[in-house]
Amino acid sequence: MCVLRVEGKQFDPRMFLERSRLPAYESWLEGGPRLIGAKRWGATHDSSGFKVDVSRKEWTDLPGQIEDALRFLEHFRDELRAIVATPGVECVWLDFPFAVRATEHAPFLQSVFLPPNLLALAGELGVGIEVSVYPPISERAPAG
Repeated sequence: MCVLRVEGKQFDPRMFLERSRLPAYESWLEGGPRLIGAKRWGATHDSSGFKVDVSRKEWTDLPGQIEDALRFLEHFRDELRAIVATPGVECVWLDFPFAVRATEHAPFLQSVFLPPNLLALAGELGVGIEVSVYPPISERAPAG
């Protein structure tokens, strides 16, 4: 479930998204409440921004997320260049959620390989990369 994130303190995501082909599923303004679903979560946003689905592959399928991200970067190459150059935008990055695959033989070590073609294309476009590591799915607290 890779996500493109765009943020900036002096950025108005609504104005950008009105003329963009990027299919944002969430946007927010600095000072607005942080929300998860319909529930308020924590403090307010310290910058404005938006999120776009890049991959809907499972958190355990990093290679699939990477393939989808490469296609996304190629398909939206011009849009990404435009957003990186937009006044007020401070950070544009791909966030890859990754569920640790801890085993009895490797309970503490987990490595993440990002291929050179992904790093090169993201770097060319000015897009950062973040890998958000989560505990194994079986160890997460139940939703509710």
